[in-house]
Amino acid sequence: MYTKTFQVVQYLADTLDSYVTSGQLGAHLGVSSRMILRYVKEAEALGGENGFEIRSYKGRGYQIKITDQVRCQAFFKDMGGHTDSKGDELIREVVRRILICDGCKMDELEELFNYSRSSMSRITTLSNSYLENFGLELFSKAYTGLYISGNEISIRDCMYHLLEKTEEEEIWNALDIREVQERDIRKWMDRCFKKYGLSAKEKEEQQFFKYLAITIKRISLGKEIYFGYLAHLDGKEPFKAQMKTTRCLLKKYFPNNRLEGECMYLTLIWMQTFGGNSRINQIDEHNLMFFHGLVMKGLKKIKDNYGVDLNGDEVLVNGLILHVASSYGKYLVHMETENPFYEELQKIYPTAYYYAIELAECITEYTKQNLSVGELGFLTMYFASSLEQENKIRKFKTVLISETMPGAARLLKSRLEQTYTGLEVMDMGNYGEGDALPEEADFYITMLPCGQESSLGKEVVTVSPFLNEKDQMRINFALMRLKRRESLETLCRRDGFYLWDKPMRKKGVLTRICDLLIEQGRLEEEQKNAVMKRENLVSTEISPFAALPHCLIDGESFFVFVLMKNPVPWGKANVRLVILGCFKRGDEKIKEVLERLFLLVSDEEWINKLAGSKCYEEFITYLREFDGGYLC
Repeated sequence: MYTKTFQVVQYLADTLDSYVTSGQLGAHLGVSSRMILRYVKEAEALGGENGFEIRSYKGRGYQIKITDQVRCQAFFKDMGGHTDSKGDELIREVVRRILICDGCKMDELEELFNYSRSSMSRITTLSNSYLENFGLELFSKAYTGLYISGNEISIRDCMYHLLEKTEEEEIWNALDIREVQERDIRKWMDRCFKKYGLSAKEKEEQQFFKYLAITIKRISLGKEIYFGYLAHLDGKEPFKAQMKTTRCLLKKYFPNNRLEGECMYLTLIWMQTFGGNSRINQIDEHNLMFFHGLVMKGLKKIKDNYGVDLNGDEVLVNGLILHVASSYGKYLVHMETENPFYEELQKIYPTAYYYAIELAECITEYTKQNLSVGELGFLTMYFASSLEQENKIRKFKTVLISETMPGAARLLKSRLEQTYTGLEVMDMGNYGEGDALPEEADFYITMLPCGQESSLGKEVVTVSPFLNEKDQMRINFALMRLKRRESLETLCRRDGFYLWDKPMRKKGVLTRICDLLIEQGRLEEEQKNAVMKRENLVSTEISPFAALPHCLIDGESFFVFVLMKNPVPWGKANVRLVILGCFKRGDEKIKEVLERLFLLVSDEEWINKLAGSKCYEEFITYLREFDGGYLC
């Protein structure tokens, strides 16, 4: 990630007098245009303190301008030594070194990696960006030097990812474990497999072995995990038996430690790793009562905060109970859950995404751990499925003007009906000049440019018979315009718009916005804390370009729009637009507004326009264009 950013800067510097398009950069780096935009934003953020600026010219591409020759040369000298994958490996190695030593002085790192103080400072800055993905932060303390602060389970999650490419036989050396012999651990694992009659897959065995090695290392550094009482596990005999076996192992090497939390942690890892091959993950009636209560608490929050009662959807309720019950062990130990559809779910089902956050908050109250974005995506799927069922009642009608291509028209109609359950394709006729179109249609769809943006006062949308992503975006815009009750312009008041050019970090941005609102009497300290709490729960970037943090208030709903001249690292994105949503509890309009905002910031063309605004008037002009402009 970080070396790709430097390669963007380097490529632009090599073509100093030419314009370079995102397509050319993508071809050079071997990544998509969308990823190039992310790297360009990161490069822009680096430029301010390193003597260069990256400028964008509409219709031409990007150029780099050197503003400080000395600083820029130092930047290329420092970073040029690790422009390939070795650069990312260096960052990971620096983080690993600090974690296994529980702190490291800067001069020790300089000597170890043979870098100057300024070079090492830049590398540790990038290391901090890496740590933010795990909710961790790099600090400097007198006499200790650099150390990493954060939740102990999150630290172990980070260490697990650092060992991702490490061969199993190298793990002991990589963690510098001296208190315990590796062969003793392997013998213990073999005895456990035999005891439970498990035939573990190699990948599963490696996963547990890594977690066990990390646990031993952290205990040796005096870092222990502490859990509260987990009532729903007290009746699980297999869980208690594995706890006892784990305690015997750890007490042998750490007789003076409490270890109760550590035994529970490793047992939960064991359950999630090997649970599919044994009885230890069975859900009994006692457990289901606990998870039923947890899910119902989340649904009550959704009803109180959004005015939507989902309790009557038995499929949703039962599905959530079983999913949360089977995944609860992963929540407790923050095991990663892969979900390749997370970003798309955010865009297509923003309301379901916000419902998932409400339930995730309830889960976090018990687990004391934030859910991974992958798991948040799975919860979103359940709510999205419920919303899809709710929307199956057809609300909008369209007529497909087929011209002279009946085969293509049938293909398009089929794809429309599969993609849009809330859209009825009324007709598929050949309408020539003078022919009357059905007036009961809400809008019209054509496959050939018709030379007009509307007919009978209704929108005409041009798409291809294959209904690609851009076509779907056009239809989504049309549906949003049909559903809208108020313009986006009304959401962005002049006193709710800010243009900031000072480089800031995420926490600083949120703090500054909230403090301004508190001064204006529009927000209370408690609500500011809620914004920060939600951001700690899950990072709120909703596209590679924008973030939408939010809180719930008692007064009327409102939004604050902040354009950042310097991109702000926000989770795994570098955002230019921050939209703080302050939602009135039970406001029924929020669902529709969120859908349109997500649609707006998910489109690369529109977000580039908005991010390039120089003032409030220009920003509002783009919102008006988005609201009323046609894309056919």
